[in-house]
Amino acid sequence: MASIDKEVAAELLPFLRVYKDGSVERYLGSPIVPPSHEDPETGVSSKDITISENPTISARLYLPKLTQPNQKLPILVYFHGGAFIVESAFSSDHHRYLNDLVSQGQVVAVSVEYRLAPEHLLPIAYEDSWAAFQWVASHSMDNYADKEPWLENHGDFKRVFVGGDSAGANIAYNMTMRAGIEGLNGGVRIVGTFLTHPFFWSSKPIGSECTVEHEKSLPCRLWEHIFPGAPDGIDNPKMNPLGPRAPSLARLGCSRLLVSVSEKDELRNRGVWYYNAVKESDWEGEVELVEVEGEGHAFQILKFRCENANNLNKRGLKTYNIVAVSVAYRLAPEYSIPIAYEDSWVAIHVGANIAYNMTMRAGIEGLHGGVKILGTFLTHPFFWGSKPIGSERRVENKKSFLCRLCEYIYPEAPDGIDNPKMNLLGPRAPNLAKLRCDRLLLIVAEKDQLRDRGVWFYNVVKESGWEGEVEIG
Repeated sequence: MASIDKEVAAELLPFLRVYKDGSVERYLGSPIVPPSHEDPETGVSSKDITISENPTISARLYLPKLTQPNQKLPILVYFHGGAFIVESAFSSDHHRYLNDLVSQGQVVAVSVEYRLAPEHLLPIAYEDSWAAFQWVASHSMDNYADKEPWLENHGDFKRVFVGGDSAGANIAYNMTMRAGIEGLNGGVRIVGTFLTHPFFWSSKPIGSECTVEHEKSLPCRLWEHIFPGAPDGIDNPKMNPLGPRAPSLARLGCSRLLVSVSEKDELRNRGVWYYNAVKESDWEGEVELVEVEGEGHAFQILKFRCENANNLNKRGLKTYNIVAVSVAYRLAPEYSIPIAYEDSWVAIHVGANIAYNMTMRAGIEGLHGGVKILGTFLTHPFFWGSKPIGSERRVENKKSFLCRLCEYIYPEAPDGIDNPKMNLLGPRAPNLAKLRCDRLLLIVAEKDQLRDRGVWFYNVVKESGWEGEVEIG
């Protein structure tokens, strides 16, 4: 390698090494990938744009597959992590994540490519991010000339969200605070901000940080490299939201705030500390803390958490504050069915097939305390039967992979593949009119081999005499 003979000026392992000739060698970060006209897995389209020529600020835009023409979608301005010195809005990790987020959240996303240290020391990343944020907001103004078509045609400027992970969450917080103090172009307001594993620090250790020599910690050393002239050092308000010159948290410029921390993250206590500070401030918005399992400060994202509520609102399943229970039911073949159903039944007092069976059982047996299920949504439900329907006629149904799978995981099933757990119209299946929910949303995919079963289920429910509302998408 050419770098062997170079003289090292500074290094911050495991991130990078800086040489005296000014070159920088980075050791972390996923490779850059191009945008896609239509992502094969999500259907999301992406393209790269230049927001500013001087200074050069760029971004990658994401547009989900539209379900109707001239559809107006919430706007998400996203800032990637990487300690202000590695990663990119164009990297494979972030590109894959944004595709997934945009598809499931049904948002138009602007993933900002701010300039990195040490070539561009802070506060340049903050200024780039603010310029990009104001550029997005400018599209709401009638007299703004250079509008990007995706934002102009599909963006709903009354529903703007901002988010980021790690250092990107730090930027998202600072952009939200600056928006509350200075305002955004066109009077645009931020509906919600979500911070995933936010990168905050201070000169005074808290919690488990007391176990290390604080001034020599990695965050302190990193800050010295990327913002050497920072007023108040590590207690600069950009890094310490409660530092001596930090603005009041009551000035946060959003209506809702979500803070996500990871159980074993070295920055977990900082995230909780920040959440408590916001909660105890005079800020009038709603703040929520979510803790997820995880090893260290990993790139773990709470997918579409902010916009999923809005997506469900469109389909009549109204919420924002929801409690999600992800059930770790026991798996076959070690635990044959019906154990998975029994595990799920205990958890609810979900796969899509289990969610259906839990909803049906709730209608027959009832739930403790008279609890009612308002809505059930089934994504690509796994149903089957001995008699083929639709495109299933192209194969010998009883020898299909799905039949063989069911024989393997539920070898003793009464009626075999026509057991009512799998075949909703099997000989012993209960009346669908007993479904115990008010609304039912069914999602199928165009090329899914189970698509016809999903459509068949929708039609059967619709004609069953059930009094709820059913929709297919």
